Amino acid sequence: MEAFDRALELINGQDSYNTSTVGMGFMKAEDKFYVPLSVAANPFAAGIVGTKENRADSAMIITLVAANFPRFPADKKDVAMKVSMLRAMAFAAGWFDNQKETVRTADPSDGEVQAAKAFCLSLKAEVIEAYKKVAFVMPMLTEVVFRQMGHHFITGDSGAYVKKYRALEASAMISSEVSLIGLSGGDLYHSALHWISPKTVRQVVSAQRGTDRVPESVKIRASALPAGCALIGVVNATMTAVASVDLNQAVERHMGVSVADLAASSAKVAADPARYHVSHFAYGVPGLTAAEAAEFAAMKAAAEKLAPLVLGLIRGMGRKTNLFNAKAIEKFAMASPAITAKARNFMRATLDTKIKCIDDIFVTQAGAWAKKVEDDAD
Repeated sequence: MEAFDRALELINGQDSYNTSTVGMGFMKAEDKFYVPLSVAANPFAAGIVGTKENRADSAMIITLVAANFPRFPADKKDVAMKVSMLRAMAFAAGWFDNQKETVRTADPSDGEVQAAKAFCLSLKAEVIEAYKKVAFVMPMLTEVVFRQMGHHFITGDSGAYVKKYRALEASAMISSEVSLIGLSGGDLYHSALHWISPKTVRQVVSAQRGTDRVPESVKIRASALPAGCALIGVVNATMTAVASVDLNQAVERHMGVSVADLAASSAKVAADPARYHVSHFAYGVPGLTAAEAAEFAAMKAAAEKLAPLVLGLIRGMGRKTNLFNAKAIEKFAMASPAITAKARNFMRATLDTKIKCIDDIFVTQAGAWAKKVEDDAD
């Protein structure tokens, strides 16, 4: 009965639905970060997060671990200690900025402090170093995933999220460190550092992008288009990759789409991806104006129109291209499989004499027959 009462107390303190929180996921008590009032926090400064100017004090770390691990169910003590340690090291790195999901609380009990101390003293030096590195880098990776997939982590789609995170961990060269601390899934990607908001992360990446402290993989993805813009990104990337003036002119002539305008609009999204995110409020920025929303809708419509052509070009490039496995485009490409097939043949530069020039991609069977009749008449 107590558990049911606690659940009701929690949901009674929330609206039934709110667009400003639904994208961030459900927050349990154990997902929040508890900071005792006795622990002094340095003023947040994006430019020095993760630098040696922010130092970890053993008493502070133990107190933070002690304040957080009791929030977890008793049967998750091992996970609770590890999550709490990661939060404490993130605090020490300078990520704390009184975020909405942090709670200032009373000091932990002596028993809780002793339990936390025993855990901390059991850690080897290389494991402590792993916590330090993961605590600094992981928030950047979770922001990339949140921006591109719409959430930090969804248990029901854990396979896709874990695959994305592991690829990012490998590219950021922290896979070994993640393995050392022994956290995974929702414990690592959602519960541990969810309190570090996307807004805070963007501030840090922006301030430190010119340094060697931010992984190259994060720098590369700093302007990656947000969730809901994948189709636009794939279309623009493909048209940029083929970079043919003749093709662009043919697209405009036959499909009424300006490749240059599409590229310009895509660049506008890449310059400020947070405003185009469905959960833009998580970044502390306003959503699109009516005029911007209309422009964005027109851009998506243009990208959908080009989808059959682009899928064909991608398939023609073969599996070696990074675009080959792009899934965002496939359902829109079904609108015109003939153009997809012809674009593939054109890209492969096969001996298929039916595709002699770019314009032939867009010629229908009826049009081709009419042209043949004209040629025969001549």
